[in-house]
Amino acid sequence: MADTIDVSPEWVGDIPALPAILDAACEATGMGFAAIARVTPDRWVACAVRDDSGFGLAAGGELPIRTTLCDEIRNHRQPVVIPDVACDPVYADHHVPQIYKLRSYISVPIVLENGQFFGTLCAIDADPRPVGDKRTLRLFTLLAELIGLNIDARLRLAATTEHLEAERRVATLRDQFIGILGHDLRNPLASINSGVRLLSRGQLDARGREVLVLIQGSIQRMTGLIDNVVDYARTALGDGIGPLQTEPVDAASLIMQIVAELQATHPGRSITIGIEAAGQIMADRIRLGQVFSNLLDNALLHGEAGGPVEAFLRTVPNEPATDGHGTSLVLEVRNRAPRLDDALVERLFKPFARAQSEGRKGLGLGLSIASEIAQAHGGTLSLHQGDDGWITFRLVLPGQPA
Repeated sequence: MADTIDVSPEWVGDIPALPAILDAACEATGMGFAAIARVTPDRWVACAVRDDSGFGLAAGGELPIRTTLCDEIRNHRQPVVIPDVACDPVYADHHVPQIYKLRSYISVPIVLENGQFFGTLCAIDADPRPVGDKRTLRLFTLLAELIGLNIDARLRLAATTEHLEAERRVATLRDQFIGILGHDLRNPLASINSGVRLLSRGQLDARGREVLVLIQGSIQRMTGLIDNVVDYARTALGDGIGPLQTEPVDAASLIMQIVAELQATHPGRSITIGIEAAGQIMADRIRLGQVFSNLLDNALLHGEAGGPVEAFLRTVPNEPATDGHGTSLVLEVRNRAPRLDDALVERLFKPFARAQSEGRKGLGLGLSIASEIAQAHGGTLSLHQGDDGWITFRLVLPGQPA
């Protein structure tokens, strides 16, 4: 954490609690100088200082790293406590006390929650001070931990702020992306479609008409992809698929229209359709058509090569999941395909989930968007796999008589 976020002495020195911590260190020991130091392999820099002894070092000041005992503490991460240098068997002739003419010294390591060594809390004085008791060492250890906690808190705040700013930038890019898809790409696509319709009215040979059919299929495919990506982006932003524009919809006529369009763009493929007592319902015609199209296109795309695709549209008495009154519209689309594994089934209605198949693989958004639209209508979309090799997607929309 500290390796990726600025922990300059000035950044640490702005922590409000540090002056009170240094006051506690000096007043508990009677020492005239205390500092919180950032210690690295090649630098000793004071982040915050209390100097009542005229030592002459201020916040931001540096000492040569080899002239400090903190360099040793960085290596062994143990406190160093010297009540009186003159009486200490280890440090009586040490070069550091001689350089700074100090008689008493205490320093404890500051370690962050990720285990990184940050620096030290240290205090010195020109006179001997009673810093060798357990109570003083415990106090300095707690103060060092408090410093580490404050640094960690600031690092987390900085990381959160940076993350929020990144999210804001991403959200802005998404909005721009949606605008490009929704307007800048749809407009030229509409112009191409108009041109194709104009050409189709002229005298064309069989090959020319085949090419136009292919172009119309590509236009339809691109339009569907654009719709799915825009819907996904809106959903990811928390806006959902947008408000429904409900109107009386003849579901049977709608699915027959979509089947005709898909068969025109999938030469050689046939869709068997059965319709039973499917009347008008209140729904968003465009959105409902999007669900029908996604389910049928998915069956054509991921079923057995050249295999059958069947669709059954009917009304049934409302199921327990609905209000218990009236009827529900049910569409079942099925195709023969290898059985889907359990891991894929669990995430099939989530964005970018898709089964592997030959040819085009799509973006893996169609079923996710279809499920969102079904839920927006108060309905459900589910998958059923039979032992006979058929895979069925079942759309249920609660009856809202038109």
